[in-house]
Amino acid sequence: MSSTPTLRSAVGPWVDGDRFWNRDHECRRLIELLDEGASVSLIAPRRVGKTSLMREVSRRLQDRYVCLHLDLESAHTPAEFFAELLSASHVHTSAYQRLLAALESLIVRVTEMKLAEVTLNLRAHLTASWERRADRIIAALAQFDQPTILFLDEVPVFIHRMMCADGTQPTEAGIREAGLFLSWLRRALQTHQSHLRAVVTGSIGIEPLLQRVGLSATINHLTPLELRPWDAATARGCLMALANGKNVTFVSNAEADVVDKLGAAIPHHVQIFFERLLDHVRRQGVAAIFPKDVEEVYEKEMLGIRGHTALAHYETRLDHVLAPEHKPLALALLTRAAVNESLTLDEAMALAGDDFADIEDALVTQLLDILEHDGYLARGPTTGSYHFESHYVRDWWRLRFARMVRR
Repeated sequence: MSSTPTLRSAVGPWVDGDRFWNRDHECRRLIELLDEGASVSLIAPRRVGKTSLMREVSRRLQDRYVCLHLDLESAHTPAEFFAELLSASHVHTSAYQRLLAALESLIVRVTEMKLAEVTLNLRAHLTASWERRADRIIAALAQFDQPTILFLDEVPVFIHRMMCADGTQPTEAGIREAGLFLSWLRRALQTHQSHLRAVVTGSIGIEPLLQRVGLSATINHLTPLELRPWDAATARGCLMALANGKNVTFVSNAEADVVDKLGAAIPHHVQIFFERLLDHVRRQGVAAIFPKDVEEVYEKEMLGIRGHTALAHYETRLDHVLAPEHKPLALALLTRAAVNESLTLDEAMALAGDDFADIEDALVTQLLDILEHDGYLARGPTTGSYHFESHYVRDWWRLRFARMVRR
């Protein structure tokens, strides 16, 4: 009998339970912080497994906490936040009933309505001067014998939408509304600290977004917890377990070649690489994955049109954290780093001076900090030069943008 564990393949939004691989240290640390009463900012690049970590921690804590998961990617306003909160509570009968009771003075005959009707009415009633009513709603969650944890996903996207209203640029009114909401959330969490915590995360970093508009202080109550890509040994173990579950084998350490190709073992990238390798060898009618298969699948599929679909968000999400006039320089910096496989600060300054008019040195440094914070670039510990942490993203970026910048 093989001693290699078996892992069910799962390329999707999140995993938990027997599909959750590793991350025991991060799970224990997050649980420890929540048990201490802290609210947490979970910091990680996209696809590293933030949502899966939150779901797994929620599964482990479900006997001690009321765990509510809110996906705020489509929300634009505080009213929509509370509609999502109500929807999330629907799977917890007691939580849902308490929230309905808190809404009785706001929505007539609310207890007789279906969930869709309640959320529609809530969006209509929580518009101007929503804070006092929101205080009543959140206080209802603080009345349980068990504490409540709000797992808030895609918060930066939600805040960006709120700041920009119907456009792409933050407006004064939008910034004011975002600041008001974040200040309200901080006050609510501090007021009910013994019974209420939050885990805040998203596919872009919230700190650069708020720093851009002067709202950084609104999240200084959150304890940061960083989630990194897997190390090489963990990624290889995952690949071997996935192969064991599909009755295929890696030959001549081909699983190590997969990790080398990816560079940074982002869990989602590991999973999709395995799935494409599996399709490749099954089309050939074999059950063994060789290094030549890894090379062929990487070049033809991971970096092909299917790869573009998986990685296009690396370009589009820059719109959320950068002013439109700064995005061309950021694209140029990333492309130079991809083409040359590294980028020194002096090279970045020279690129900005040669190709972009009226760019100050401080802006170049700020952009590099944002690109490092959001997981595009990493800085070498000795040289101080910048490079793509993910070889996969680097190679894709070079193929997509190489013609836009000189060597």
